Amino acid sequence: MKYYLSLLILLFTNSQQAFSALPVLLPFKCIDNRIIVRVATSKGDTLNFLFDTGSDIFLIDSASVADHGLAKHYEGKIPIPLLAGTLLQGTVFQNQSMFRDPGINLIYNTLIAIDAKKIPNMPGIPIHGIMGVNHFMQRYIIRIDFESQTIGLVDGNEAILNEKKTLVIPMIYTDKDHETHLSKYARLLPATLARVYISRGNLITTNALFDTGIRFDFLLFTCLQTDSLLRCWGKSNAYDSTPDSAFTIEKGRYAFTGDSLKIGGNIFETTTSIQLAQTSVPGLVDFGDLQTVLDIGVAYLKKYKTIDFDYPGKRICLTSY
Repeated sequence: MKYYLSLLILLFTNSQQAFSALPVLLPFKCIDNRIIVRVATSKGDTLNFLFDTGSDIFLIDSASVADHGLAKHYEGKIPIPLLAGTLLQGTVFQNQSMFRDPGINLIYNTLIAIDAKKIPNMPGIPIHGIMGVNHFMQRYIIRIDFESQTIGLVDGNEAILNEKKTLVIPMIYTDKDHETHLSKYARLLPATLARVYISRGNLITTNALFDTGIRFDFLLFTCLQTDSLLRCWGKSNAYDSTPDSAFTIEKGRYAFTGDSLKIGGNIFETTTSIQLAQTSVPGLVDFGDLQTVLDIGVAYLKKYKTIDFDYPGKRICLTSY
């Protein structure tokens, strides 16, 4: 308990000190439906990070932190939010100067270093960590621009939306009112309500997380047996699919075609390809019908020109090309 309290104080104090400076844009490359941000360190190295809106922390492999002279804040078992509180051995560092860009140092002033084997990797591209959406960023509108391939923070007074091309849906997240009933370790993740029409007579009402850590269009997590669900739904055409994450949070994953999806009340998709995965992490799926949660991934999000996660306004804005 003492560790959790001190870490919260560290995060709050550093974010208050950094709040006055709006950081620069972060360029990225969309590779295999992953958002890859390349960041230069103060030592001249270049590191690759996955930008993950399904996480609210900064994870980095332990080897990349070495020789940067960062102040160690805590070492031991640490609950990892994107794993619904799974405890991993790691070290919390206070960062002020690891990266060449001072804006990145301001945003990510707390780093959690873990074993590199626990970080997802990509063929031919070494991944050194995960950049989540932390409390500092959530004070702004977070804009992912797939046309210019940049991630930026936009002041609410400066946000300009195209009324003819922008779909606006309400954002719900686990803050004061615990609106989505997500795990206590999954805080302020961008979510909205969704209705998944599996087949005639089979409808799932759940919450949908906008998760750039997922490379598919749609991934439906459940704590139930996936093969049994598919039989109940009459989805005999489902096929085995390769797990998407290096983390051991899913098993028995299948791909099938759903009838349609309704997201946030006014986004409607028909004949939708859906991944179905069983997970042993209950914090991910402790809400929704049939103990489910729907993840909306990069394969779908990149169809839009920009995605705005408007935390102050509690809305998500999707603007078409």
